[in-house]
Amino acid sequence: MQARSRNYSLPTCGTVLLLPPNKWRQWRQTEASYHAIYLIFEEEFISNFFNDALYLYRFHYFHNINSPSYLQLSEEELPDLIQTLTEVQQEIKQLQPDSSHLLRALLYYLLIRLNRVYQAQTGQEKSFYQEPVILRFRKLLEAHIHEKQRVREYADLLGISTSHLNKLLRLYFGKSTSEVIKDRLVLAIKNELLLSNRLLWR
Repeated sequence: MQARSRNYSLPTCGTVLLLPPNKWRQWRQTEASYHAIYLIFEEEFISNFFNDALYLYRFHYFHNINSPSYLQLSEEELPDLIQTLTEVQQEIKQLQPDSSHLLRALLYYLLIRLNRVYQAQTGQEKSFYQEPVILRFRKLLEAHIHEKQRVREYADLLGISTSHLNKLLRLYFGKSTSEVIKDRLVLAIKNELLLSNRLLWR
């Protein structure tokens, strides 16, 4: 895990970019510079850190293909976020025997606070994904989207019927399983095309 600060070109003050592993990204310096703090961690780190392999899939802003991958903090919300990130940064620089407990608490606080703001800004009805089947489906979708695009394949992996899976996805996402799979596949293709085009123009 890393916590660093650099000058990056961000849209506006108080913008938080939420980038899961499947998002291709490029940082580009412009004439206008903004102070930025960024926190980078691997999914494996979080899964082990919180003893919950599905933890990142509980939040609205990660692995969500139908909502923005950013949020805008108010002038009241921004100082609290900066203070928390600064504490994480300082703790990583001066690790102590009990640092893992403090970092766990700070990350819990940070991720849940961001989820609440994101929920309010995007109009999400549920504050937290807790349905085990939905959480497992979201993780399977990220892992197998390139080789599995049929509803039956995911239903079999989950050990449930296609109708039950469809019912849950319509409840949580307002879409059928096939629609969710198609949306994720389109996103994967777009990301690959974007990356290949970037590499060709280098």
